[in-house]
Amino acid sequence: MVKTGVIVLAAGFVALAPFLPAQTQTDAGSPVIQVESREVPVDVIVTGKAGRPVKLTAKDFSIREDGKLKKINSVVPATANPETSLKHFVLFFDTSAMTIADQDGACHDLRVSMNVRGLSARARNEYCTKKQPDVVAGKIAGQSLESRAAGGAGGTLSAAIQLPYFYAGANRASVRLAADFVPAGMEFTDDKKGLHGEIDIVGTALRPDGSTAARFADSIDVDRENRQSADQFMKTPYHYAQQFFVTPGTYVFRLEIGAGSNAVGKMEMPLKVESLKPGSLAMGSLVLSRDAQPVDAAVSLAPILEGQGPLIADGKQFVPAATNEFQKSGQAYFYTEFYDPALGGANPPAIDSSVLKMEYCILDQKTGAHKGCSDVVSLENFVHAGNPVVAFGTHIPVDRLPAGSYRLEVQAVIPASQESVTRTVDFEVK
Repeated sequence: MVKTGVIVLAAGFVALAPFLPAQTQTDAGSPVIQVESREVPVDVIVTGKAGRPVKLTAKDFSIREDGKLKKINSVVPATANPETSLKHFVLFFDTSAMTIADQDGACHDLRVSMNVRGLSARARNEYCTKKQPDVVAGKIAGQSLESRAAGGAGGTLSAAIQLPYFYAGANRASVRLAADFVPAGMEFTDDKKGLHGEIDIVGTALRPDGSTAARFADSIDVDRENRQSADQFMKTPYHYAQQFFVTPGTYVFRLEIGAGSNAVGKMEMPLKVESLKPGSLAMGSLVLSRDAQPVDAAVSLAPILEGQGPLIADGKQFVPAATNEFQKSGQAYFYTEFYDPALGGANPPAIDSSVLKMEYCILDQKTGAHKGCSDVVSLENFVHAGNPVVAFGTHIPVDRLPAGSYRLEVQAVIPASQESVTRTVDFEVK
């Protein structure tokens, strides 16, 4: 059971509890924002009646920072409560009041107003910048683990890692770490209630110059009734999941794991997050999964724009797999997110069979030969009004494939403009 865990969010995006009512989020929001980019988010609650239905865009809001009118880059609808007149938006603007590395703790006056008669806006009246804290430096276990891993002590643990990502704003992405490792050699102590052990984990995303873009430290308590149960735990793959935020770019992700003096491991793998092209159709990573569980309808309709929370589509939650190997007799799924700015714009298209279409194909990884394709299907049932994010997930028929190496290719297209986007991911069938 995870009892403590700290994660540093790539700053500039609102780090709020994803399923709280909009008014609670805004009223309880701290004015402190961790700054890694000049783009600042502002949560806004809009109330009142405009006299006619309106689709709110950037021109309908005004933001003043320290008295100066700022250009609004984008307006993202977050939630709307059908039982009230409250509507929740996140506005993004570029600040000129600070640089990335300075102004620690500096505060700035903020005023948000509406340019539509009959509507009013409620938002924070200031924001304060804050440098990213070094969470590992504040955790003795994390410091010790980094020292042991750097010194080559142990080095007995290895992990399978996947790093899919999804966009959580115009200039940031949520990376969904999935890791599997066998905690062989883990140390347990007798605490009179049974056996107790701890797994310490440190994750770091490094820029090409070696500086830190994101970092987290986590401690996992493991309790077992007896030595037999502890021994079995040390032979069984352990699945670990975490989220961290980065801006688009190229990184090296380093994962350090410690479960005892002789159970330490350090793994690295490349991470490349592609930039979003403003106003264009886009797609997140293709997440492969072995586990898709039904979820409550209320959870399925909860906002996903904050880049946090489970991966949910069509009433199912998809758990990212740490490896791309699947058994013919097992289950296989994929999940992804499409981003169509028009769906959240001032004049969104009608949500019908022509709104957004997609298909996926399975290819032989070596020859490129097609092994089968789905029908071209409309995503109208996956679209939520006013939300530019379209989450999709479905089953992969691995039971029909002979053992081998394959490539999953997913393509989405907007029929009216013929704009398309394609992603691929490789996988194995055993």
